[in-house]
Amino acid sequence: MREVEVKARVGFFQLDSVFSYMNRKFGKSETMTKIDSYYHKQDTGEEFRIRRIGDKYYYNEKSRTVEDGIENNIEIEREITCEEAKQYERDESLFGIKTKREYVWTAEYKGNEVHIELADVINLGIFLEIEMLLDEKATPAEIGAAKKYVMGFYEKLGLTERIEKRKYLDLLFGC
Repeated sequence: MREVEVKARVGFFQLDSVFSYMNRKFGKSETMTKIDSYYHKQDTGEEFRIRRIGDKYYYNEKSRTVEDGIENNIEIEREITCEEAKQYERDESLFGIKTKREYVWTAEYKGNEVHIELADVINLGIFLEIEMLLDEKATPAEIGAAKKYVMGFYEKLGLTERIEKRKYLDLLFGC
């Protein structure tokens, strides 16, 4: 699957306007707790995420490209067992950070899923993440339309100057 994704820092005093706009546009958010752990394996440089939603766990890795603060990623995700997730946490060669997502809006644009989430990233703050899911073989025109659609939210919310181009792990390490 391909995802076009943008994230921006949201200040505490901007949260009301984000909630107000998203609730007007998409209806009340779904309250769904997703716990993400992002890992960096020091010996190989491999980076991946383990996501927990309720009692289900998912392993995720992505091939990441960033242009003008907009990610254009190929993403692979698979369900794993609780025991596999715990083994990743015990692996001493990994360094990770956690995020918690509780407010989620889901929409559709031109037949593609759009996910909008507020992520509370431990030691980094709150981020608004908007991603559109596309077919892995999406055309450049389809990718361009997705980028324009996603960026439109940040423009309406006045958050374009707060777009973050770096990965959470890079932000934490100061890269």
